[in-house]
Amino acid sequence: MTNIKNIVIFSVIFLSILTEVSLSWEIIYGDPSVEEEALRVIECSSGGFLTVGFKDSQILVIRFSEGGDIIWDRVYGYGAKGYDVIEASPGKYLICGYGTVSPPPSKHVSPLLLKIDDLGDTIWTRVYSSYIGIFKRIVAHRDGGYLLMESSVYSTGLFKIDDYGDTSWVRVSSAPDGLKDLIVNSEGHYVACGRTTPEYVGDSLVLLEFDGEGDTIWIRKYDFVLGDGQVIEDPISGYLILSYGSIDFPNSYYIRTNEIGDTIWTKKYSYDEEVIMYDIVTCRSGGYLSVGDYGYLSPYWGSYFLRINDLAESTWTRLYETDYGGGFFSVIETPMHNYIGVGYVKGHYGPRDVFILCTDSLGISVPDTDYIRTISEEMDFEIKAYPNPFNSSMKITLRLKELPHSNPVITINNILGERVYRTTIQGKFSSYQMKWMGVDDNGKEVESGIYFVNVILGNERIKTSKVVLIK
Repeated sequence: MTNIKNIVIFSVIFLSILTEVSLSWEIIYGDPSVEEEALRVIECSSGGFLTVGFKDSQILVIRFSEGGDIIWDRVYGYGAKGYDVIEASPGKYLICGYGTVSPPPSKHVSPLLLKIDDLGDTIWTRVYSSYIGIFKRIVAHRDGGYLLMESSVYSTGLFKIDDYGDTSWVRVSSAPDGLKDLIVNSEGHYVACGRTTPEYVGDSLVLLEFDGEGDTIWIRKYDFVLGDGQVIEDPISGYLILSYGSIDFPNSYYIRTNEIGDTIWTKKYSYDEEVIMYDIVTCRSGGYLSVGDYGYLSPYWGSYFLRINDLAESTWTRLYETDYGGGFFSVIETPMHNYIGVGYVKGHYGPRDVFILCTDSLGISVPDTDYIRTISEEMDFEIKAYPNPFNSSMKITLRLKELPHSNPVITINNILGERVYRTTIQGKFSSYQMKWMGVDDNGKEVESGIYFVNVILGNERIKTSKVVLIK
């Protein structure tokens, strides 16, 4: 039997001139006897969200609301797994992966494409049994229909299909292991990212662009990175690549390129623990959010958020701990500036369960519990704000049980994550007090609303407290 744990927290504060609503929730979905994971999440045009992954040896699809309620869950296929999903038309979804339509599962892994409606009913299923591999990504084609990227130990393929899943053309190359990510750029071409290409055999990270017929326009190779990668189009220059493997693993690399893949700069994040970043999105307020898992082999193994600015400098990090580990594979930002991450949590000596988490714009969820932990919390910081709510000024008290190795910084951000105030604590103190007069860095009074007081040590946000200003 599938067990579903659902926690929803609404924080509604009525002010004299505005109303703010902060929503956070989590879903843990699982059958204790089988393995489940969520690999991809999208927002639905009719409201709510849909995530795809696998349950045991079947494709798992979960439809859930903005408030974290599961609307329905279904499984499809046999010997199957779902990797990607897009909304093909309002209330109609295409899911790609691998598997067969009927039992028993095939001895060979065949690419599979499934079309369902908004109730989860199957419209049609296509299994491309003449090929051996996995459909990893699906995007809309500029000329109608769709483009699927297939990956196997033998080849990498591009499949152009129509609205019924029939093949228009196939481009197959001898690239072992294959590509992992595929996007449509602003010119209507297709950009793929992964380990290998026909021209470069090996484990180096590569980026390449295809035209509408699947012919290669250019290829770029990044020898210093050995792992897979995700790519997003960057409005500033060209592309931003996130790679979760390198020669000196465990590290994460961010690579900014121009429009033809030439490197502009790279940023490496080194960790004492094993960190793997799987997905990255552009944030509506600027910067980027990447997700993955942190400390796979450590006691603090958990799902991980890393928020960076346009130069890939860390803005904040969040580690969401569960008893026995977990991770995020996909993330989106909602129009309300919430983040929804999907992935897994692990049971005690048991299989993985689906984990879905909704946070606010600062990655904060389930306030005032021990569920969220930042990387440096072992230093044991305490921050208090009084009075809260406040009218004209408030006292912020910071206590440290051990002296920090660098000067702490206090920042105050609004509900959109924008910084309005910043101050640095000079010297080393076990206790510190300051007064905030409800003004920004220029001394201008800020508006009534919800604000977040943050303590930053080095490049890491280590403590956050929510405060309310009422005028």
